[in-house]
Amino acid sequence: MIIESELRYLSSKHNAAKILSQKLLGSLKERSVKILQNSLLCHDSLSDPRFKKLYMNPPHCQQSLYQFQSRSKLSPLPQTEARTTPKPLWPSHDERVAKSGPVEIEGSFLNELRLYLRQPLLPRWSDPLVFWDQNKICIPGLSFIAKNYLSSVGS
Repeated sequence: MIIESELRYLSSKHNAAKILSQKLLGSLKERSVKILQNSLLCHDSLSDPRFKKLYMNPPHCQQSLYQFQSRSKLSPLPQTEARTTPKPLWPSHDERVAKSGPVEIEGSFLNELRLYLRQPLLPRWSDPLVFWDQNKICIPGLSFIAKNYLSSVGS
């Protein structure tokens, strides 16, 4: 964490300041482990495009990704309204789509996650909700889930 790294490089000639710095470091380490193990906060950080790659401890991040993925299987994607009167051009297309079988959710989720994590971080002052609205076409499943987690601040 940023505060920990700043405290490590803090130098002072006063013994009291050094002791205080060491106690703060110990307390931060103790608390940060608990924070990083909180799956809700990991999901919040992961779903915020400004902080998605920061503050993540790899083992806990991996566990969060698995939970995120399992939630994507359970969460229905928002559906658009179907037309009541299909155009004559589309019946054969609709039939082919119906015969093609279900889309592999696990594979599509992993692709969405890769696409999302490869994108650069947003500036800290930007609005993550605007990001998810702009990207709901490219990464619909992740967008749908991320909007649920943005109500709590994970960063």
